[in-house]
Amino acid sequence: MKQINRRELNQRSGQILDEVIATGEPVEVISRDGESVIISKKPESTYERLVREGFLIPAKRVGSWADVKPVESKRSVEEIMAEMEEDR
Repeated sequence: MKQINRRELNQRSGQILDEVIATGEPVEVISRDGESVIISKKPESTYERLVREGFLIPAKRVGSWADVKPVESKRSVEEIMAEMEEDR
């Protein structure tokens, strides 16, 4: 892990952030009193990884529930429920 002092961060913050984003390598910033912080790229979530790998396709928002049209059926609710029970 690359180490820099606070002054270098102050002078080159944009470049340092670009490097962290490009390489993924964190940078430790050390202050005069020895305290330090680490600047790193945000870890990828499981959801983001699955989308990137193509296992998930994000849903596209098409409107609101108010836009959903009711479905009409010639069968009764009881018939549909009975068929669902048979499938179990």
